[in-house]
Amino acid sequence: RANAPLNVIQNLLDVKQTFFPGKNIDWVKVLENLASEPHHWDEIFRFLVKCSTAKRLSAIGMKLWRDDITNTMRNMSLCNRTIYLAEIHSKLAFFEAEYQKLKEATSTLELAIWKAKINESRLIGHNAKTRRGKKMKRDESVFRHQCRISCGADIIIENVLPFLLPVRDT
Repeated sequence: RANAPLNVIQNLLDVKQTFFPGKNIDWVKVLENLASEPHHWDEIFRFLVKCSTAKRLSAIGMKLWRDDITNTMRNMSLCNRTIYLAEIHSKLAFFEAEYQKLKEATSTLELAIWKAKINESRLIGHNAKTRRGKKMKRDESVFRHQCRISCGADIIIENVLPFLLPVRDT
């Protein structure tokens, strides 16, 4: 029940992770049950919400978004725990979806920049010589690799990324 001290709950979770790593906790059920407990257990409720979302939160590669969710968990009122949980899960779902789109967009952008560098290099004659057989395949591979390294995608993506980030009303 919810009247266990926070350090006891933490120890139980550590034991579970150490000795039963394959066993999953039904966080939905745990949090639904705890949502109806008296509000003097707010610290434990927040802690368990943090535990229940840790894996999903760490999978979001944007620190800004992780911090947004963490701040919501820390600062949002617990007057209505059901609304609190809905808000946390809504933000998680939104940022997970946006992060996936962002990863796809940056990969596509990187490939486009790389292809443009290959085309540009071929136009100015870097690979004008034509050879046959294995040597040509190896040379082509080296050429493509050099184009990827020198295309500047990391710099371009860093400057384009802010324009790809979604605007979310908070």
